[in-house]
This record gives sequence, C-alpha cells and structure tokens, in this order.
Amino acid sequence: MHRLGWVGAARAAALTAAIVAAAPGCRCAGGGVGENCRVNSDCDPGLYCVPTTLTCEPPPTGADSGGGVATDSGGGPGTDSGVVPGTDAGFDCGNGVCGAAETCASCPADCGDCPDPCGDGLCAGAPTEDCQSCAVDCGSCCGNGACQDGLGENCTTCAVDCGACPDPCPNGTCQPTLGETCSTCPADCGACCGNGACEPGLGESCSTCAGDCGTCCGNAVCDAALGETCSTCPGDCSACPVSCPNGACGAGETCATCPADCGACCGNGLCQSSFGETCATCPGDCGPCMGSCGNGMVDPGESCDPPAPGTCDSSCQIISACGADVGTFTCGDVVMGTNSMVGSTSVTSSYSGCPGFIGESGPEVAYTFVTPVDQTVTFNLTGLSADLDLGLLTGPPPCDPSTCIDFSYSGGLTAENVGPVTALAGQPYYVIVEGFGGSMGSFTLSASCAAPPPPPPSGTGTCADPFVLDGSASFTLIDDRNTCTAGNDSSAPALSDCTGAGNGGDLVYRLDLAFAASVTLDFWDNDGTVPIDTVLYVRSACSSTTAASQLACNDDTGGQPRHAHLDLMLAAGTYYIIADESDYVDAGTGASWTCGNVELTVSVF
Repeated sequence: MHRLGWVGAARAAALTAAIVAAAPGCRCAGGGVGENCRVNSDCDPGLYCVPTTLTCEPPPTGADSGGGVATDSGGGPGTDSGVVPGTDAGFDCGNGVCGAAETCASCPADCGDCPDPCGDGLCAGAPTEDCQSCAVDCGSCCGNGACQDGLGENCTTCAVDCGACPDPCPNGTCQPTLGETCSTCPADCGACCGNGACEPGLGESCSTCAGDCGTCCGNAVCDAALGETCSTCPGDCSACPVSCPNGACGAGETCATCPADCGACCGNGLCQSSFGETCATCPGDCGPCMGSCGNGMVDPGESCDPPAPGTCDSSCQIISACGADVGTFTCGDVVMGTNSMVGSTSVTSSYSGCPGFIGESGPEVAYTFVTPVDQTVTFNLTGLSADLDLGLLTGPPPCDPSTCIDFSYSGGLTAENVGPVTALAGQPYYVIVEGFGGSMGSFTLSASCAAPPPPPPSGTGTCADPFVLDGSASFTLIDDRNTCTAGNDSSAPALSDCTGAGNGGDLVYRLDLAFAASVTLDFWDNDGTVPIDTVLYVRSACSSTTAASQLACNDDTGGQPRHAHLDLMLAAGTYYIIADESDYVDAGTGASWTCGNVELTVSVF
C-alpha cells in the first residue's frame, strides 16, 4: 500500500474534490468531502463516513502502527522518515483487523456492519429514513400536515392531514362500513320498525313497534304501564273477578251473565244477536218481524228462507241441532258472550269430521253464519278468559259433528282462528265455541270477509319455476296440492322457532309484494290417510339455507305437528314461501318421506 503523509492526504482530498467538480451533472445532496452522512454508503466512492463527526472524508492512509503522525521532513516526495514500510496497522481495510482508523462505516469487512441507525434520534431522510420507515426518528406521517395518498392516508385513515370525510347520509346507498344503519341513516338503510326484526337495542318493543315485536296484549305479560287490565286485556291479566249479584254491573258481567246487576237483555233497547235476540224473541229491542218469511229472500231478522222441515222454522230461523242457537251473525259483526250462556249445551265433546277436535267436554254455543255473496271468510275467537276452542260445521243436518270442516285449538288463552274458507251465498254455516276439558269463560267472536280468492298460481312449485303469487293487491288464496310428486328443493336449518329441518318434498311459492303488507300463512296436513308433519319457511332467496336469507320459519304451531302457521309484516319485495315436510326418514338408506294432500292458505292485506 502506497503511503502518504497528511500533506499527501490533503492532496488526495483536493484531487477527489476536483474529480467530483469535473464530473458531469449535479449532486443535489450529500456524498462529497465534509458533507453530512450516517453510513459509509452515503459518501462518494473513495470516501467513508467518519463516525465521530458524521462527515464524508478520505481514508487516513498515512497513520503508522505506533499511533504517531508521519510528517513530511521537507525533502519532498518519498522522504517521509516517520513511517517504516509494512508496519502501518491504522487503516488497512481487508486485512481482518479493525485498526484504529477503521470503523464499521469505513471498513465493514474488518469491523462488521454498523447497527441500524433507526432509533438514534436523528432522521436521515429518504431513502434511508422517513416517517414511514422510521417513525421513531422522523415522527408519524399522519399529523405532518401533508395528506400523503401514497402512504395510504385519506379522510378515513388520517383526518388530521386529509380533513374529515363528508357525511355519506343520505346518498341512496346503505354503507355499513361507514357506520350507516337503519337507526343512524334510515334514508339510505330503511326504517328499523317494519323490517321484520324486533330490535330492543334500537328501542323497539311491542308498544313502539308492534309490526316487528307483536302486540303487547297477548304476550302473556300484564303491563300496567301500557294500560293493560283484566278488562282491557284479560288474556294477559286474567279475567276480572265477577261477583254477581253485588248491585253493580262490573267488568265481565253482562245482561246475559248477570241480569240481577246489569238488567235483562231483552228490553234494554239493544238488539243483541249474541244473546239470542231477534225480532221473534225480543221484538221490543229488535222490532217486529217484517212478515216476509217465505218470500225466498233472507230479510232482516231472518236467518233462512223459505221454511223447510228440520232446517228452517216458520219464523225463518235456522233450526240448530247444537241446542238452542244463540244467534246469527255475518261479515263484520262482532259478538260477545260466554260458552255457558243461555242457549248453550254440553252434549258434544268430539267432532268426527275434524280429526283431533276432541276433549271438548265443556259447554258449547252455536252461532249461525250466512253471507249474502260468495266470500272468503276467516272466523276469529279472541278475548278469552278460559281455554275455549273454535270449530266450523256445514251441515246438513245443522251442527252435525261429522260435517266439521275446520277447527282451531291453540290452547290456553291464545286466540283461535278458523279459515279462510270460501263461504257460499245463502248457505248456513255453524260456528261452534267449545270448552276444552270442561272450561267455561267469556269470548269475542268475529268474521272477517274478503273478495273471492284469486285463480290458482302458475308454475311447477320448484325454486327454478315457483308458483307465482301476485301481491299487487290484497288477496286470500287457499291452495290444495299433493306432495308425492314434489322434489326436495330445500332442506333448511333449524332455527329458534323450528324444531327441525324440513327434509321432505316441498312446494315453492314466490310472493311478489308491491306494498308493505301483513301476511298470514297456514299450512295444513289435508290428508286423511297418512300423517304429514308440515313446516313453513319464508326466505329472501329460494335455495339458500343461511340464517341471513331465512326470514321466518314455523313447525308444529301450538303443539300441532300437522299445522304450521306464520304471521308476518313484510316490506315490498320478493319472498319465497317453502311449504315443506319434516318427517323425512333417512336419505342415506333411500327411504322416502311421507307424502300426501296438503293445504296452504296465504292471506295478504
């Protein structure tokens, strides 16, 4: 190695500076003699970073092994007398010894690599250190006043540099990732109340959102804060105590149940058909009969015409075989009474026409129902103070148990509903209020009527080609079908209100609702030879089995394995109704499910 004294080092530095100055182009930052550096690679070729000054300098090639300085004796080049050739150990990079003048920056081959400068409190600047690669020295990028898109900064990740994001509500799109929900942005996400889900966390309850959470009266909780009492909601608060006679006509007492307190029904100025008053039995309240019995028309005060032996008496009143008929009513009427009122009997406990309508050992009362036009009718029994059931008979003869066509026995104080059924004009029907297991109590009976049902739906009943139901207007459809040729389009998972999956043959209906509507679904085993365990599913996607697409399901309503029932509030849109069976035996063995005749009733209003 050629040895130079400090004068030689100065000449080398000057030569290096001259080379840099003569090089084409412009160096804009660092690298030259005396310029700042952090590591050796920051300096120009031939220079190294002095760790004590952090500046780029030429290597001290003239330091001798004794640590002294080789000075020029003045005799010119080659006269250095302070250095013995071959004894320099101060800067000899590559000899395996880290000499006194060598550092990790000037000679990593002998002294090893320098430690990572990140963390020493000095920001070297790009490309060595910046806010992204060494935030501990250079500070955080977010907060430096510059919105740096290349570093992923935007209004969401760094609002302090990029500014707050504009409020996305409303923009016509529900964006959950930006915190939009039905409660924070109903304009984009829709209202919470009415989406079919009861969400207490959003303040929904039976009092604030009955459509999603159900009505308060009937939820088995007597809530005084909502005004529920034994008189306003006996189903939740139980029947009010009746004390007859006590000189006052109190809750639960009527002219029929307690004439001593409330007075006789006939003569109170009200024609009360629910208490058996007619023009024939109480002309003072109902007025005289019109004397038109036999004219072939059912006039006011008449329940049939013309008179016929065994069915219609000479006063044009239907002769009931259920004991004394307590009254006649029609569409829109609401009647109240008890199953032990005057005119009740206790002779029938089972109805052979309706398998399962048994155990009715309490008193029964019979009402005659007649409609002037063909209509779809639903009979409702509400306001129960005891376990009462509801049945519908056709005759003839009147009130023959073998002519029972439908019944409802939900149990306890739960309301009963029969229908919808298609009632023919002028045809008498017999509505029976029965006491299960000897029960006696009060009730309210009404009939809801609608226009004749629409024609049968088109389609083949599969997911690919469902039965299509037009929901552009209110309707009631009663659809009778056989499931023995139905495929198994859907096997849905069991949810909280279903006891098991429907793995049998199914019928698929598509309901296209043009408006928000109340939808009631009833699915019955309509086969008298084999038991069919019915299951109902309502989904937003036909073949999906995920909980997200499944809106509702029901199996064994009221403990009845052959009856599935759903009451829903649905927004406008498309829905799939899957009428399924849950008594599939074993697909692995090739066994087939039980199949037969079923009936689905769909009411939209």
